[in-house]
Amino acid sequence: MADDKSYSEMITMLQAEIAMLSDERERMASEMARLATETANIEAAVESLRRRHLSQQMSPLNGTANLPASAENPSLVLQPPQEKVSRRGQFSRRDKVLPPAPDKPDHGRVPLGAGEDWVSLLAKEASPYALGLAVLRAHEGTISSAELNYAIGAIRGIKGGVGYTILEPLQKAGIIEGNHDQWRIKDRTKGGIIVGKWLWSQQQNLNIYDKAAMRREAIYLLLVAQNRGLAISTMFRTLQKADWLKATVTPHLIKSDMRHLEKQGVVRQDYERKTWGLQHHDNEVSQFAP
Repeated sequence: MADDKSYSEMITMLQAEIAMLSDERERMASEMARLATETANIEAAVESLRRRHLSQQMSPLNGTANLPASAENPSLVLQPPQEKVSRRGQFSRRDKVLPPAPDKPDHGRVPLGAGEDWVSLLAKEASPYALGLAVLRAHEGTISSAELNYAIGAIRGIKGGVGYTILEPLQKAGIIEGNHDQWRIKDRTKGGIIVGKWLWSQQQNLNIYDKAAMRREAIYLLLVAQNRGLAISTMFRTLQKADWLKATVTPHLIKSDMRHLEKQGVVRQDYERKTWGLQHHDNEVSQFAP
């Protein structure tokens, strides 16, 4: 019994440490978002000054730059700033004209029992915690640990024991009760609702992994709407305008999202143009298709 108590105390201490690290990660993500915004503003100011400097160098007679004597070679042509022509004859669009923010995705009607302020995301990309609450809500009675773990794994398409890891935190939070084998949720309104391929949930039940899934869908919708490759900086500044997106947006997080989507075969990188685009534009074969 002493050993069991000792192990229990160690587990409690580790869980508390994990919670503290999670809070610190959220704080750092928020700080990174603030710094990224400030960086973007500074870059925009520098670009504005650079354009103004170039404009002042232009001759009022022929509209060409007052180049030094060594640059009088007639083959020299002053290219418009930030409008590099691609092989397809289109501009790379690395200028201050941003594409419009993507529209809020249509995941169908808000399910019965959900609040108007609930958000939805692809269930297979949701965290075990959010999915576990939804599975527990769906069961009128009790559910075994093994059944809960299997249900979460089946939704995510991943085998393993990740479903077991959420039981103790949920029990300590007073959300579930049970006898270490059979569990039930005390208040069913605390759980989310799964409808088809979408998970509907209260925002307070979502963590950074759920919000990353929401951000990746927004990125996909943006690329579909533009039908061309976009730079990370362009996606960052555009998604900042999407008021419906309830997830932190930074260039670093978007880059991580692109690597995730690349592994799934959704996007690919153009290393020459330093942009990202869809592998294909057939919405019917996309995981985000309705």
